[in-house]
Amino acid sequence: MVTAGRNHALIVLCDGRVLSFGHCSPGALGHGDARGRSLPTEIHALRGDPVAYAAAGQHHSIFVTNAGSAFSCGNGAHGQLGLGDKSDALVPTCVSQLPQGQVMKCSAGVHTSCFLLLDGSAWTCGSGKYGIPGHGHKKDVLTPKRISLLCPKKSVFVEVSLGPTHALLLSYDCITCCLGFAKNFQKGVRASIRASVFGLGSNASGQLGSMPDDEVWTPKELSLPLGMIPVATA
Repeated sequence: MVTAGRNHALIVLCDGRVLSFGHCSPGALGHGDARGRSLPTEIHALRGDPVAYAAAGQHHSIFVTNAGSAFSCGNGAHGQLGLGDKSDALVPTCVSQLPQGQVMKCSAGVHTSCFLLLDGSAWTCGSGKYGIPGHGHKKDVLTPKRISLLCPKKSVFVEVSLGPTHALLLSYDCITCCLGFAKNFQKGVRASIRASVFGLGSNASGQLGSMPDDEVWTPKELSLPLGMIPVATA
């Protein structure tokens, strides 16, 4: 996979190694120094932890390993590294406050990060500007905190996209899914799953759709055209 930040990029190889290159805003490349790289260069600190997923933010990077752990490096001025403070990290450092072995995906915004877990929960950290972390306030969040919205009892988050001023979360109704599969299992019929998109952050330009709010501090479902089934967000 590939992912691009403001001035740097990451490439995840098929064997789990990660290459980074571009401008090294403090430590985003993960090589232990503040030098940029004009050629894709392997992040040696991740060699013992094959990576399955990565995300490049404005000045930070986050990684999810095959074992379900998360690592972060780069600028931490707003707590976006999830390491408990606002310090920078020059090499990928384990985000220990997340349930280990449970992280599935990640997304990096300008000064925010989001991690999706196997149980369908979404955990966020970083800048509270616009309310993007989704915890009902605009304070910076220094360690990942689970967004409290139905999940994982009634719905599961399967994808997340973080923009500069807002965020989108794709959710599946897991109760509908489970009941449908149980009912139609013997028939071999795939049950329909209700998919929803939730928004967070600024809606000043209508980026959260038709909802009347200027800012959304907890996830709020977007109104989609009737019959439309979302499968991805960006």
